Amino acid sequence: MMLVPCYVAPSSIEGQGLFSAEPINSGDEIYRFDPEFDKVFSREYLETIPKQTKEFIRRYTIAHPEDRNKLVLDSDEGRFMNHSRTPNVDFTHRSVGVALNFIPPGTELTADYKYFKRRSAQKPKKLTLDERLKLSDEKGVVPTITISSKEQANEELSNDNLEAGIEFFKRHGTLLIENAFPVSLIDEAKDIFFTRYARYFSDKKHKNALRVGDKRFMITLELEAPFNNPAFFGSPMLLPIMYSLLSEECILSGMTCITSLPGSQNQRLHKDHSALFPDYKDLLLPPLSITVIVPLIDLDEKTGTTRLLKGSHKVGSREAKKMEHQDPIVKKGSCFLMDLRLSHQGLANNSDGPRPIVSLDYQRPWFRDYMNFNKQEPLLIGDTDLESLPRRHRKLIE
Repeated sequence: MMLVPCYVAPSSIEGQGLFSAEPINSGDEIYRFDPEFDKVFSREYLETIPKQTKEFIRRYTIAHPEDRNKLVLDSDEGRFMNHSRTPNVDFTHRSVGVALNFIPPGTELTADYKYFKRRSAQKPKKLTLDERLKLSDEKGVVPTITISSKEQANEELSNDNLEAGIEFFKRHGTLLIENAFPVSLIDEAKDIFFTRYARYFSDKKHKNALRVGDKRFMITLELEAPFNNPAFFGSPMLLPIMYSLLSEECILSGMTCITSLPGSQNQRLHKDHSALFPDYKDLLLPPLSITVIVPLIDLDEKTGTTRLLKGSHKVGSREAKKMEHQDPIVKKGSCFLMDLRLSHQGLANNSDGPRPIVSLDYQRPWFRDYMNFNKQEPLLIGDTDLESLPRRHRKLIE
């Protein structure tokens, strides 16, 4: 926690730096670690969060001054203090920063990072499933599993990821899967989509695309290359989870692309389907249909993402509005799952290009979505394309 007025500005050392706003005398205490104010993370927590969040934490955290298995993220501008071999702030005592000399206003504050190194940290223990579930309950945390390079090479989910993914989804009604698809496949799908479906990139009425919000349309995709690639609609990183949650008889009932045009505003908070048995409010049914959202571009603060309310699949729409929300940052190659009953909200697209997210709808074979496809078919595939699919993947569609 910084104890003197300061500000962040471009640095000649690296990127942004921390600068004094007022004169600082030699010996003045200008920083003090405060566990009530600064954020403390356990190293085990890093195993439960998305890759891009890990990168942020690794960049801006320092070692805890007393506990080598914890990290500290300064909650104010202190995180922008850059390294120097000739610093003007002394961190010999690690939890306290003292001015080494008189520091005029507008001077960059620097520290010797050797005092912040994460020294001889113990290798984090492998978390149990109960521990991972407990961490997934924390506010702001999107339940996440990360596919390893080994799993990608073997085209098979590890037992740990499979078990965690299933339990996360049952508990929260949503799940982020990092590295579920080859990025090259997503890039190919994006290029084809932008070429083949460009006619929908205008804010007007389309006879075969449903408007689902401001400058936002649901477009049914034809199941042809590259969308007919089994690695896309029948990913080995997805199907084991679907088979467990929806039974091995589950089907792919729809493949659409929700396209938000530049300048589109927030959707209203909603569920994609009404309750099947509204008179039985306390009856928690297993999932009937799961939507897998596959972004064709990165979803971030500029392009916008889908706001999720984890756990809202267990309650009605009115009660869901009182729940905490999560805004996942999703990189190309990753995806997230939503129970059909989950409350969610597409956020504004503040970028200068369309935001296409493919929606793969998996469901139990007897269920029919009677609410969302009155204007268009949920899935388009020709007989020739269907016959060309491997038998086990053809079964998903037949």
